[in-house]
Amino acid sequence: MMQTRPKGTAGIIGTALLVLTIFVLAGCGGDRPAQAPAQPAAEAAAEAAEPAMPEYADGIYFAQEADFSERSGWKYMVTLVVEGGRIVDAEWNGAHRGSGTDKLTRDRDGEYGMKENSSAQWHWYEQAEATVAYLLETQDTSLVSADAISGATITVDPLFTLAEKALAQGPSGYGPWRDGYYTAGLDRYSATGWKDTVGVTVVAGRIVAVNWDALAEEGGTNKKQLSMDGEYGMYGDGPAQWPWWEQAQAAERHLLETQDLDNLVTDAVSGATIRLGGFESVVKAALADARR
Repeated sequence: MMQTRPKGTAGIIGTALLVLTIFVLAGCGGDRPAQAPAQPAAEAAAEAAEPAMPEYADGIYFAQEADFSERSGWKYMVTLVVEGGRIVDAEWNGAHRGSGTDKLTRDRDGEYGMKENSSAQWHWYEQAEATVAYLLETQDTSLVSADAISGATITVDPLFTLAEKALAQGPSGYGPWRDGYYTAGLDRYSATGWKDTVGVTVVAGRIVAVNWDALAEEGGTNKKQLSMDGEYGMYGDGPAQWPWWEQAQAAERHLLETQDLDNLVTDAVSGATIRLGGFESVVKAALADARR
């Protein structure tokens, strides 16, 4: 006898097979990690075109301008600290031809007066710090306009130019001296009635400005200014080819270039015929306790 299926059996079997198939497929795919949505082509292209941040050797970097400005008497220097290949700290500072405290210190002490004597809304040191913050954020030493730095109205080129110069030179470390302004003078006047004095400015451990002069026993104008005014009389009255103030500045430049306190002799300074013993004595006295 032919057997017959109960009514609806085919539908039940089909449903069961469908559920089983879904269960098997779900089980096979359960071990596969979920795939992230595809990155838009435009976004991927933009990331690929973005330049990589430069990396530098860790260390202390330093650079300064070659000479003091004829107009203002200032020259600038930059110190960078690199860690993990990135610039993590920086200082933009200045030193004056006449020595004295560095520009940051002078401005913080209210002795520079840019804000008080101009339309500037910020002090120089505040604008310098804002410019340094921009450099640390961007890690970019390319020249920018002050307009790109909120609140800055000063010329910011020296920071970026010197930062690039310092990085190109490589790490140099700090110099041997503690930062500050140091002065000294001889204890007594010479037989000719003069007493040598000196002011030395140190930034990043380096001598960045020095001013050698002499006080007159009878008072009045110092020797350097008298010589600049043509009233000292050494030039033209003997074998000297330069007036005293020019020879003094040659000795100062020699010290700035060599950073060597033990080589301050006349023969080592091009063009100098004056005695440099007084200069050597006061410089060594000024820096006697300044070693790091």
